[in-house]
Amino acid sequence: MRTLEDMIEKVLEIVEDCLMHEKETENGLLNHVKTIISVYNNEYGIDEPAIWIVQHPVTGSSNDNLSQELTLNYTIEFACVEYDKDPKIAEKKARQLAAKVAQSIKNNYRTIQYNKFQDRIIENVKFNTLHPVGDGIDVEGKTLKVPVAGIVLDFEFTIDWVNSC
Repeated sequence: MRTLEDMIEKVLEIVEDCLMHEKETENGLLNHVKTIISVYNNEYGIDEPAIWIVQHPVTGSSNDNLSQELTLNYTIEFACVEYDKDPKIAEKKARQLAAKVAQSIKNNYRTIQYNKFQDRIIENVKFNTLHPVGDGIDVEGKTLKVPVAGIVLDFEFTIDWVNSC
């Protein structure tokens, strides 16, 4: 059964696995990334380059009513940071990292979801927003705030609304 909570957890697993696959592969797009944070309240410092997975509200994808099946969009933001002494170069590196995050998900989500769940969990991944320069964050071992770029993606999935309540 495709319950809301079950599907949210599966989407998060797939997203994390996409990033970890590219991080752990020798020539992966993210093999230089040191930290991937998947919790909202991170009380430990980060070691950069870093990607912070930030969950946003889950919304209806259209004017669906509460019928048998409901198609939802799960919005996830990826805050990306990569330090450089020159803030302009740090901003550019953060944007490049954000683009690599999106490419990592595009390249891997289909294969990972089928290998892991033998099912099509994520029906579509849609571009939402790119924040080319966001507020700086504190990075362990750095005295200055480091620029952050954020890319926001929408993950579309369907739940069995009637049977999950």
